[in-house]
Amino acid sequence: MSLNDPDFPVQFLVSRELATRQNVDTATATRVAAVGSMLASGMLAPIVARQLAIREAPAAVPVSAQTPALLSLAPNTGSQGQVLDVVTITGQNTNFTAASVISAGDGIIVKPIAADSRTQLRATLEISATAAAGPRSLKVTTGFEVVGLANAFTITAAAPQLSLVFPDTGQVRDGLSVSIVGQGTHFTDASVIDLESGITATNLGAGSPTLLFAFISIAADAVPGIRTVKVTTGTEVVLGANAFTVTARPTVSISPDSGEIGEIVNATITGQNTHFTAATTIDLEEGIVATKIAAPSPTLLTADFIITASASTGPRCVTITSGSEEVHLDAGFTVTIPSNTSQPSNTSQPSNVNQQLLEIATKVEQFVKAQETQERRDRDAAAALNEKADRQKAERTEALEKLCHALGSFGGQSAVAPSKPPQSQSGPQAQPQGQTSPQEQQSQSQGKKGEQKP
Repeated sequence: MSLNDPDFPVQFLVSRELATRQNVDTATATRVAAVGSMLASGMLAPIVARQLAIREAPAAVPVSAQTPALLSLAPNTGSQGQVLDVVTITGQNTNFTAASVISAGDGIIVKPIAADSRTQLRATLEISATAAAGPRSLKVTTGFEVVGLANAFTITAAAPQLSLVFPDTGQVRDGLSVSIVGQGTHFTDASVIDLESGITATNLGAGSPTLLFAFISIAADAVPGIRTVKVTTGTEVVLGANAFTVTARPTVSISPDSGEIGEIVNATITGQNTHFTAATTIDLEEGIVATKIAAPSPTLLTADFIITASASTGPRCVTITSGSEEVHLDAGFTVTIPSNTSQPSNTSQPSNVNQQLLEIATKVEQFVKAQETQERRDRDAAAALNEKADRQKAERTEALEKLCHALGSFGGQSAVAPSKPPQSQSGPQAQPQGQTSPQEQQSQSQGKKGEQKP
């Protein structure tokens, strides 16, 4: 068909419409419609145009061959030390399962929760306190399928805070080493530590940006109570409210605080900030035995002090031990010389039972001293026996040496020179009869010397 054909416009329009429906652009549809109308006439023109359009149209991509991709992670930000309980990962053409492995780089742990579909995962995301701040890439591996997304997540720096002080308590007049743990901090050897009035803190060094070591001294006038710990590092200031507690040092008083030699004192010990128990022990130095110890409460003790006859007079240091708690009271009890005056109301003269206890305590002490004396004598006697044995051994050795010497001399006197065999004619000339050889003369000379010895 030529362009002058009256039916050309109609055929052209029909051909272009059919070509457009084959997923081609307008320019391509117009071109193939014109070519089809020129190559064929009548109803064939649109068919030719359609076939041409089909050949020009781009090939459709099968669904199974589409490339999987990772589209997003929501939420896509988190701070150091933060835990995001639920994050949603969205993909395209993916095949996610509950066994998919998720990775977001160092310092981030991703734990899958569930696969809601082949293109959506839910997971928990844990960010380490030491994770580096900045953008992170996300990768999801499902069998042989690996999809990734650059800059999918961003870690922001956490606000610095003080997490822990250990130990977190100290007594008045104490000096102790402590460790201070921070989060998101930048501790250095120059960090300044403050625990309020009455406590002096010395920086011993930073183990890491989040760990600081210090030595603190609690003054005698420090007020017991809860303290706020403040650490300043340059412009960074972190506070730990209620991070440290100052406790009062335990104190005790004894009533009565004196007793005579030979007396049994019924004593009452009152404590403050103490922790007395049934296992509490009392030491009043040598010569005094504390018995019948009872603890009606953590701040009250009762006991009998048996003052033996060997106890020396004067003030005593009293030590009361309750587990790790040890209370010292200098000059807490005084031993005095017996007098004829009446005893205080809370002391008792030795009754029959008390007298027996006193005698037993005295005998025990005497027995211990006698044992020590006997052991010392035994050691001295053993040393003397060892010395005597060594001396006798030396004397026997000397006598044996003299005996051996004497026997050697006696053996020289009884020695007889062996007779000489006759010499052959070719050997040395024989000694004339009546003459002695030099060997025989020497032997006779030794025999004479032996006869002169007793």
